[in-house]
Formats: sequence, structure tokens, C-alpha cells
Amino acid sequence: MGIVVKPSGMSSLYVTKARIITEGACVDNSKTQVKGKGILALAWDIEVAHDGDYHIAVNLSLGGIADLSLSSNESRVLFSAKNTNGYFSDPEMNLERVESSDCLTLQKGNQVITLEVKCEDFISVSSIELYPNIHSKAREAELAEATQRRPSTAHYAKKGYGMMVHWTGQSHPRYGEPKSYEQAVADFDTDRFAMQAKEAGMAYVFLTANHAIRHFPAPLTTWEEHYPGFTTKRDLIEDLYQSLKRHGIDLMLYLNFTAAYLSSPYANIEDHKNYTYLSASQENHYMEVAISLLNAIGNRYGSKVKAYWIDSCYQLNQQFSTDFKSLYEAAKTGYEDRLVSFNYWILPVATPWNDFWAGETARFVNVPDKSVPSYGPAKGNNYHELIIMENDWGHFVKDTPIPDPHYNAQQLAKGAIERREMGGMLTINPMVYQDGSISEKTMNVLKELKKLVKEPIV
Repeated sequence: MGIVVKPSGMSSLYVTKARIITEGACVDNSKTQVKGKGILALAWDIEVAHDGDYHIAVNLSLGGIADLSLSSNESRVLFSAKNTNGYFSDPEMNLERVESSDCLTLQKGNQVITLEVKCEDFISVSSIELYPNIHSKAREAELAEATQRRPSTAHYAKKGYGMMVHWTGQSHPRYGEPKSYEQAVADFDTDRFAMQAKEAGMAYVFLTANHAIRHFPAPLTTWEEHYPGFTTKRDLIEDLYQSLKRHGIDLMLYLNFTAAYLSSPYANIEDHKNYTYLSASQENHYMEVAISLLNAIGNRYGSKVKAYWIDSCYQLNQQFSTDFKSLYEAAKTGYEDRLVSFNYWILPVATPWNDFWAGETARFVNVPDKSVPSYGPAKGNNYHELIIMENDWGHFVKDTPIPDPHYNAQQLAKGAIERREMGGMLTINPMVYQDGSISEKTMNVLKELKKLVKEPIV
């Protein structure tokens, strides 16, 4: 059985499901790309429900002008592409979506679709996308609707910058054994944490509601029904909201439904030669669970939660084609103006239902041309950049102090001002200990940052 090409909507064919024809090429360590130089050829086994013409696009990075060929049975499309552009200093990380003006004709039934890329410099392919030509108008209408519904992020760009903290069930104290998640949630001093955010000049805070473990830091009944034993008695989200509110700081949530649902976001992707597919029933069940959780969170907190940053979305697409419109609709439950971002890391975002680019860059990158970039993986999306202050997202190592900050206050201020002037959001992720405290050295830098950019513009 091959990858099912949907009769309507977009179908994504990731390299994790491809047969790699080019000798010596393989999926890279990030499990997102196949890299080569000179020539790169891949093939996918597909199952097509209906004969028809399909629009095609390739998500890739190129070091120069390239010739591309996509073929299946007797149909073949040839087109060219120039070197790709993006925001990273490493050009191989600058993936873009390259579309062909011609359609590929696919026949009903099982067949093979082959991609061949020729370029004198580097080639890195992550996926191809197929969309039935008969639904082109519906696709255009969907894009127009998604764009029209997208809330502005300009007010957060003007306020300066915000913060994300990977405070999770894996967080460790400075010394000794970590507390249980239940006890850590119970002991978390939200007033002290909110004061840190104020002293650092934060306009908003993303709290990691769940990460690699299925925890949720509140007595959310629906979460408990799906994942028994992973909720807490204390509602940390409500308490943190109240503490942040006193300082005029907005609360936002990091969520990872893929990691909660699967044993790993990379389930069935580890062994590329023996890839197994999740079934349609699993896809339907995943959607039911994710939508029910989004509805429950939205109904409980309403406008108290201003945004979601939803992780592992390209990993989800590697498993099956996902109805992101339904997820987006559910994410608006309780507050229509809530911002929603589906994280695709450095890969082009594969859905129009996205309010801002997740921007998981880790370090500062080159500022794009405008707040809604005309190129790169964030093309067409409100720009947002997420950087880490030290050398990792969270403090997950026992009996080890949080490392010194990577950036000084002057470097941070320069980056914050550049992004504010361009109209993009900036989120800074400092490590925190299990008690929620930021290291003294990092706090000193963040306090100085606040002085350098002055008080956030309201």
C-alpha cells in the first residue's frame, strides 16, 4: 500500500516515506530531509483515488539553479528553480516551497511518483505536495478565508518581546532530586515568576503545558479522561494568569498534542527502510482527541489564554495528512482572537490556517524583508522568532547549574529593536529551575535588556 493521495485538499509526501534512489543519500539526523549534490532522486509509492491533474510543489533548499523533474507513468513535469532564500546563515537551512506552473497527471490506482533534482551545488529535499487541479478554486478560497481570519500580531511586536519557558515534568532543581510533577506544580510560586517576567520586560509568557510527557498542569477533566494520572490538583494555568495579569503580562501556552498522543513524535519514523503507516482509524482518533482537548482548554480559560504555540506539526504530517482547519477552529474555542501557530521548524508551513510563524530558530537569524515575509519558510505568515538564552530549551540535567547566557544585553537589545521596527514578534526562552526561577546571570542580562529597549510600547 502506498501513500493515499486525497481526492480533495493537499497531500504531503515526506522524504521519510520515500525510496531513495540516489546511491549514498539518506534521511538526515533531523528526520526531515534528504541531502545531496549534483543529482538527487527519490520515489514514493502512492495510491490515487481518481484520475486527474495535480498541482505540484517541492519543499527544498538549493545552492544554485536547479532542474526538477516529477514523473508518474507517462506523465512528466519539468521546471527549474533558483537558489532558495531564507533567514538562516547556513544556506542549506533555507528551505522554500517551489511550485510548478504545470500539472502532473495521475491515474487511478497504485503507482510510483519520482522526483529528480539536478543542481551543481547542494540539494536538500523535505517533501513534495500534491493538490488536485479541480479543487484549485476551493484552495484559493480557503487561503483567502484563512488570511482574512488571521488576527494581527502588530500589538505584540510593538510591545517589544515575550518569553517562553520549558518548565516541564523533566525540569530539575539546581541541586538534588526533582520533585514529582504534582508536587512541583503545587509549589510553583506564580507571583515570584510573574515578578521575574516583569523585571525582564516581558509583554507575554508562553508556559509549556506539556512537552515530552503527557502532563497538563491543571485539573482538566478531558485531559484526565484521555491521559489518566497526568493532570494535577492545582490549576497552575489559572494561578499564573492571575499573577501575570497584575503586571499587565499576557499568558500563552505551548502545547504538543503529537507528543501526548504518540509514544514519540517520531513514532514509525526511526527506521526509514521499514516505515509503517498509521491507519486511517488512528488518524481519526488523533483528531478527535486533539480537538476535544483544544475545546476543553478553550472553554476553561477563554480569553485568559491569548495564544497557542503548537509543536511537532511536521512530525504529525509525516504520519498522515492532517485537517488543520478543524484543529484551528478548535484552537479558537472560547476566544476567537486567540493567536494560533503550528510549528514546522525550518520547513515551509504546510497549512494556511496559521496566525504566525512559530519561528523555532534557537538563535537570531537574518531579519526578513517585512512583517509578513515574501520569501523563506515564513512566507505569507506573520513573522515571529523564538530564540534560546543559554544552550538548551530547558534545565533537564541533575545537579548542574543553568549555563551562562549565550547573549549579552546589547546583542539582545539590537535583535529586539530590529524585529520591533520590522513588525515581527520576538520570544526569548530562558532556562528555569524546577521552582520556576531563572538563573541570576540570565536575569541580570534580561533586566539590562529592558533598560536598553526602554519600557515596552503600549
